[in-house]
Amino acid sequence: MSLVINNNLMAMNAARNLDHHYGDLATSTRRLSSGLRIDTAADDAAGLAIRELMRADIAAMNQGVRNANDGISAIQTADGALEVIDNKLIRMKELAEQAATGTYTSDQRKIIDQEYQQMKSEINRIANATEFNQVKLLDGNLGEDEGNPMKLHFGPRNNDGEDFYYVNMGDATARGIGLEDSFLRLAAEERMENLAGKESELHNIYTKLSDGEPENPEEVMDDVIEARDSMEGLFQDIVEAKKRIEENDEEEWTDEEQDFMDHVESAKESLDAAIEEYEGDDPSWTGDGSIRDHISEALNHNYDRTVDLDDDDFVSGGIYTLQIGDETVTAQSDGTASGTASAFLDEINGLDGYSGVADNGTITITQGAGTDEIQISAEGMLAFESGSTEITDAFGPDEDYESGGEGRLTIKAGDEEHTFSGAVEAGSGSGDMHEFLENVLAGQTESGLGDDNLKFSLEWTGDDEFIIKAEDEDGDPVEITEASYELFSSGDDPDSDDPAFSNSDILGLGQPATNAEISDDLYTLGQNLDKNINETAPTMFAQQALEDIDAAIEKKDRIRADLGAFQNRLESTISNLQIQAENLQAAESRISDADVAYEMTQFMRNQVLSQGATAMLAQANTLPQMAMQLMG
Repeated sequence: MSLVINNNLMAMNAARNLDHHYGDLATSTRRLSSGLRIDTAADDAAGLAIRELMRADIAAMNQGVRNANDGISAIQTADGALEVIDNKLIRMKELAEQAATGTYTSDQRKIIDQEYQQMKSEINRIANATEFNQVKLLDGNLGEDEGNPMKLHFGPRNNDGEDFYYVNMGDATARGIGLEDSFLRLAAEERMENLAGKESELHNIYTKLSDGEPENPEEVMDDVIEARDSMEGLFQDIVEAKKRIEENDEEEWTDEEQDFMDHVESAKESLDAAIEEYEGDDPSWTGDGSIRDHISEALNHNYDRTVDLDDDDFVSGGIYTLQIGDETVTAQSDGTASGTASAFLDEINGLDGYSGVADNGTITITQGAGTDEIQISAEGMLAFESGSTEITDAFGPDEDYESGGEGRLTIKAGDEEHTFSGAVEAGSGSGDMHEFLENVLAGQTESGLGDDNLKFSLEWTGDDEFIIKAEDEDGDPVEITEASYELFSSGDDPDSDDPAFSNSDILGLGQPATNAEISDDLYTLGQNLDKNINETAPTMFAQQALEDIDAAIEKKDRIRADLGAFQNRLESTISNLQIQAENLQAAESRISDADVAYEMTQFMRNQVLSQGATAMLAQANTLPQMAMQLMG
């Protein structure tokens, strides 16, 4: 090798080796200080990729362990609530056993049933209030029937059965365990009252659906389904009641009770049709055959009242009132039941909360409440019919009185009786009636009579029919409640109490229409059925309740058994996840962590090499000075 001044090759070689050894020393220092063999991608690119995947799986498994522990806590919460429900069911069976014996009266059994219903309500409260981290556990929303069980995810992947499974928390409400419609007595009336709230919701839904599909169709139909389930429970109890009555040779199922049953069944079937329409491919919300239409049918079945009118109760031109609860409608009759029904219908449909249809003298009224009293009466008038036997006898030829006699007409209107006197002409036909009435009312129709200052008027509505009306000084009609007449022969004393002919009960419309048949509302029908069943088969429903409670306990026990099995399974899952995470962590450590013994050996080696390279670089830097000595 030549001795040169410009390029010190030995120094360059020593510097390069020093740089290499110093870099290795820095790497050893970094690994020893961090504890990691792979600290950057340059350390081991393939190892880094594997390590990160392992780290992600380990983190997921550790979170999976926490998820499984949360699942166990949720299950324990539900199980604790079910234990309390268990105590309520035991008390309910005790009450059912008490009511099933015949030594209690109906009133005493009703008291027992009150506690029974409170226990049932408490079961509902517990089931609806039990939650874990604001998630309801036992209200049925996490049950298999709803298709939405609780998902517990614990594995690092997304494979069903390997990384997660579903826990059916069950439905522990009274409906879920089959006790929603369990009573110790028939209590059809109370059931109808319980349904009143649901019926109110149906009315709101019916109104809401006038605009078409609602914004929350699932919530709307949940209310419909709940009302349908309640109706189904009531119907099944009525079916059971009918069966027991028919088995009793001393009792029979009445037409009224069958009507009650038919109404409930029809309402239930209408709600079934609404649910079926919703579950179809393209549900219709308005129009014929729509969900709204079926709900309307159900409401009509529940609260229909019928009023069957009779032709004999009405006089052409008469003014009649139909009172429904606090509402009153007025209509003028054409003398027929069908015409009067049609006249009333126009007024009924104008009332808020009521609607109706008329068919051949029968008015069907749909009420929003179902319990309003219905009455029919005439408004401030008295009607006579010449075709009746009494009138014909009075004004036809009769040997008991002669032409030139007198007659008295007595009408009670308001709080006073009013008496009219006039001449009677013998004969036959309507002309005599005209003359008698005109005579007895002559001079009276324009002036007030009595302290109440009433005015009476005569109006002929046909050859054989007329109306006498009473009005007060303001022109408002006053009800005529009684009417009678007395006829005296010529020469008899008209002030005596011995008339030749009298009638103390002239046909009057001041009284209710006695031939009108008004159907009972569902509540009244329920009351009547209650009375019949609770007298003929007082322990029937208590005995059924014993079977219902046994079935409810079995359902509740299945829920608890499932939850217990899932808890044991989750505990095994936790152990398995912990083992997997531990082993995967060991594998990740072998890839990622630094071997301190090995790295310390490398550190010492690189340190010595760096020191040697430093020393040689210093020596190499002095070599050019040798050339200076030769030149000097």
